[in-house]
Amino acid sequence: MLLFNELSELFLGECNPTSFDPELYAQAMVRIFIIQQHDMFRDIPIFIGYDNISAADCSFMKAVESSDSILAGFTAALHIDATSLCSIEGFHIHSHVGHPWNELADSICNYYKKKESFGQ
Repeated sequence: MLLFNELSELFLGECNPTSFDPELYAQAMVRIFIIQQHDMFRDIPIFIGYDNISAADCSFMKAVESSDSILAGFTAALHIDATSLCSIEGFHIHSHVGHPWNELADSICNYYKKKESFGQ
């Protein structure tokens, strides 16, 4: 269970009102999926789209520091594991230009960000 409630012991450290934290959670979730289902992608390169460059830099380990949140470190660790199993690359999608998959991803992230946890 991933919580957005900063008072919970299970909270992973993101309560940022921008798109950074939902993007970072999404980056973590896609890597968990890849790790769990890596046999599906054995010979297929994986391309992960993102619109928040700062969150992508954390998740692709381009900019991770010890002062980052637990979630940023967790996502970077997931990236190490996922890339040991599959070929993964990222690509930037500009936000708020009507890209249908980006708009869908943003709406799902924002919906769950407003809830206390994904389990509700």
